[in-house]
Order: sequence, then C-alpha cells, then structure tokens
Amino acid sequence: MELKLSQLKPHPDNAKIYGVEDVEELAEQIRQSEWIKPLVVTDFYGGFTIVSGHRRFAASQMLNLESVPCEIETFQHEWQVGERLLLENRSREKTEVQKLREYRYWKEVEGWKAKERLSLLNGTTLLVDNCPPAESGKSRDLAAEQTGINSGRTAERGEKALKIAETLEAEGKQEEAELILEAINEDNYSGAKTLAEDILAGAIPAEIVKQVLAEKKQGDKKPVTKKVKE
Repeated sequence: MELKLSQLKPHPDNAKIYGVEDVEELAEQIRQSEWIKPLVVTDFYGGFTIVSGHRRFAASQMLNLESVPCEIETFQHEWQVGERLLLENRSREKTEVQKLREYRYWKEVEGWKAKERLSLLNGTTLLVDNCPPAESGKSRDLAAEQTGINSGRTAERGEKALKIAETLEAEGKQEEAELILEAINEDNYSGAKTLAEDILAGAIPAEIVKQVLAEKKQGDKKPVTKKVKE
C-alpha cells in the first residue's frame, strides 16, 4: 500500500545506532529507476513507524515525493520491533562503533527472549534483570554473535569504551571522545577500553589527544593505542 511521507515516522533507535547517513546516491538511483523497494512499517506505537527503509525514506524526502510503497507488520511486543529493526540492517556495512551500538540493543532483545524461556519453564513472569547469571551471560554471547563480535566478554570491553566516549562527549570533550571512537573503529576493544579509562582519569594530556587526532586525520595508519604511548 502507498503511504504519504507525512504519515511516516523514523524509528528513534535507528539514528541512535547508525547515525545520519548520506543518501544522495540512493536518491539518484530512485530518481532514475522510478522504483522504491517497499518500506516496512508498524502501527505498534500508533501512527506508522518505520522499521526498515530509513535511507529510502530520507531519499524520498530529498526527492520531494509525496508517498512511498509500504508493508505494514504487526508485532506483539516492543522488543520484537527492535529485533526486526536490527535484522533488517544485518547485511549493511558497519563501523565497529555501530556494531557495539547494535550489541546494546541485541542484549535487550536476547534478555527478553531469556525471560520468555524462563517463564515457560517456571510458569512465572520474571524481570530480565532477575535472570540467573548463566542466562544473562548467554544473552550477552548471543548478542555478540548477532553483531559479529567474537564473545560477550569482548563486546563488554568495547561497550565500556563507548560509554566513556559518550560521557566525555556529553561533557563537551569532543576530541577525547573522538579519539576513543577512532580506537574502537580500529577493532581493538581492549586497547580502546584502556585508552578510554586513561583519558577519563586524566592520564593522557589534552595536547597528546589533539596531536594524535590531528595525525590520524592526516592519514597516519598507526593504531591510536600505540600512538598515545610514543
């Protein structure tokens, strides 16, 4: 069915995970082909929220289209909406930071699945936070597997670094946060975690952060975690 762009709302978590993307090339493809793959939307929240097709939606806005083809999916639980959002983005290329942001959401999804498994076994309703440690650990490992990270333990190290980067960014320390994100994207979660903790503790001077960040922007290929030790 066709829905007007004015009727559609992006899922708020999509931008939190993947950020704002350039869709000019996609918009040009749509303009030339005059065809758009249907967006997947849900009325779970009231109105129509996009589950799959955020880039197509943005490209359609760029082209000033009035409406786009849509498929409406029905979900019983909010975590199922989140799971579908993640699954629809499974094949896309991602940075390590995006993988870690996905990992956060997969942990919630796998936690709810664990809750359902335990509820079926025990005939009770359990809070996700009250899942036994073994079940929680299993959820972390499953979440890591979904995002292509080799273990839940590794993912937790990366997420710790990401949390510190987000804290520093919220405090206005943009360069420090950017350097940590750079280290994460170099696929060295343990090193990024150590770097983040050192920056948070004030063990790495601001001038070193500025210097390393500037050299990386100029194309220096040496890993961030090695450069700060030079």
